[in-house]
Amino acid sequence: MLAYYFNFLPLVLFLILPFLLFAKRRQENQRWGHSLNDRLLRSAGDSTLEAIERLNVRLTHHLKWIGITVSIQVIGQSLLVTFTSGSLQGLLLPMLSALTIASLIWHFATVTHALIKRSRQTGHYHGERIVGEHLKMLTIEGYRVFHDLQFDGFNIDHAVVGPGGVFALETLVRQPRKSDGANPSVGFDGEYLKWHKCKPRDEAITRALERSKALQEWLTGRIPQTLPVIPLLVIPGWKIDGERKGKVSVLNPKFLANFFQTEENYTEILEPTAIKRISQQLLEKSRFQITNEAKEKADCEEPAFEMKEEESPLAV
Repeated sequence: MLAYYFNFLPLVLFLILPFLLFAKRRQENQRWGHSLNDRLLRSAGDSTLEAIERLNVRLTHHLKWIGITVSIQVIGQSLLVTFTSGSLQGLLLPMLSALTIASLIWHFATVTHALIKRSRQTGHYHGERIVGEHLKMLTIEGYRVFHDLQFDGFNIDHAVVGPGGVFALETLVRQPRKSDGANPSVGFDGEYLKWHKCKPRDEAITRALERSKALQEWLTGRIPQTLPVIPLLVIPGWKIDGERKGKVSVLNPKFLANFFQTEENYTEILEPTAIKRISQQLLEKSRFQITNEAKEKADCEEPAFEMKEEESPLAV
């Protein structure tokens, strides 16, 4: 009998897995918690990365329960075969199998849906990082770049401030298909995007325009002058055919530096003092927003040192 129960030892040890996954999740939460407490500046794609992390936790949770469900099925079936017989066994075994199958179908469906969402989010994250890398070149020209500005219910991927004004950039990531060829292109007539074999669409154009208006409204009242925020839609990996300018300018991130430097687009409308004033507002907006829970925790900790605002290496 002892040898019989010994065969279940591997399954019992498998039940340690949930505790290890819980420890992993706690470490990930602590990492984001430090970002909140330290008020770090957000990098390109941080909001998307947080969404990917949440999907990873969801995937881990459901994969864990898939393993636990199979273990329960194996252990339960073995115990029922050992300790029951006749009509009782014939009733309980199908019920156990039916519950296991239903649970596995639900978990597998949830995992599949999460994997599809994770694939899209991963592509968008890399797209935002690509745009962020190209924006770094603008700092040489006197522009200041901010990433992942947080608003109620949405974020602005990138904001740029410099002599040419204030710009809000929205990133659009679309996976090319085989029919798009080796050098995929998208048409733009000033109002609509025309993908290959698709109807013209303006959702991304409208979204970029709304984001720029939201940033303009937020800046109003925080700076002495009213400035228009120029919207840009950036599409990594795609060539833009047709007009690049309309209500929203559409371009490939490789041409971002050229867009800001060309004589047609580059008009000095902001003085250095205005650039600094706007940048100070955006600097605070692009930091990790501290939550009430994190604030209470920080208030209970004794700071190691106190740095004056003008001495901060991140001060504008």
